[in-house]
Amino acid sequence: MKFQFGHESTHIGDEFTLGALKAHPNDFLRVNVSYEYYDMGGSFEPNLGKEGRYEIKIRAGDIWLWNPDHGWYNSDLLQPFGKFIALSNRNHEPYAQAELYVDGGLFRGLIASTDIRDRTIYQYVPTSNAQTKGQPEPTQVSINTDVGWRQPDSSPGTFGRVRPTIYIRYYRGVNPNGQFRSQPNFQEFGLGFQFRFW
Repeated sequence: MKFQFGHESTHIGDEFTLGALKAHPNDFLRVNVSYEYYDMGGSFEPNLGKEGRYEIKIRAGDIWLWNPDHGWYNSDLLQPFGKFIALSNRNHEPYAQAELYVDGGLFRGLIASTDIRDRTIYQYVPTSNAQTKGQPEPTQVSINTDVGWRQPDSSPGTFGRVRPTIYIRYYRGVNPNGQFRSQPNFQEFGLGFQFRFW
């Protein structure tokens, strides 16, 4: 079981907003995405195969707003000052995760994982009343998938006691970056490296 409390706010995304406002002051709103949340979940992580060389991890949970009346973002805009948008309505985002690692056989060192979330699509609806709740926001199932190779624990480290992991990433769903979470059908490709030391 897992219980986690956290805070999320956007700063990098805000820099993009500031740049856009300078070039197009009448076309953009500066929204303060800021919220506290708690994450409750559970996991099932059996070790399978000979000597536990096949690892499967399955997790599921739900992220809930600590203060649902506040929502995912402030109703009063940072810019233009004195203007308001309707408060967000939805207050949680369920998720499921799965991971497979093989430390033996033909696919030795293979690691694959996926994360599926029912993400909220933010709706920045202008209003004259700061307390007005918006219409229930639409959602989109958002999937993040990583596939790669991790140096097996049973093999000598490539760089002494350093074991590398190399993976490719594909994401499709709601843009996860701050104010841009109003954008559905966002796609992202990536190449990642991770190094474990022991």
